[in-house]
Amino acid sequence: MKRAMEEHAAAERRGQERSRRSRRLKVWKSGARRPSVLPILLIAALFLGVFGCGRIRALADEIPSAGKYYTSILLQPGDTLWTVAARYNCHPQKSDAEYVRELRFMNGLTDDTVHAGHYLTVSYYRETAD
Repeated sequence: MKRAMEEHAAAERRGQERSRRSRRLKVWKSGARRPSVLPILLIAALFLGVFGCGRIRALADEIPSAGKYYTSILLQPGDTLWTVAARYNCHPQKSDAEYVRELRFMNGLTDDTVHAGHYLTVSYYRETAD
């Protein structure tokens, strides 16, 4: 008899627990606790539209009107990517390290090693007539 009462109490507890889970699941599925994504996306788009365009315009005003050009140079003895960067990087907002990364990418290099007698593609900037 005692065992039957314990089993009955355990079954009742399991039923109550299932009932609570079921209620939580229904609340979650109905969206009562889930915030809507649409207002968040609209606010983000508005923020980027207002502040993003202003930042782009400010950068356009800071950078002089210059065209980007490419040429190929013959490496001389003693040339490194860093000496080439010091010679050809005339962009006011690009560091030599960034220019070296660009040289490596443009020329398909995996490291900073270059050899005299080889050709290297470099970029440079020249004022454009507006």
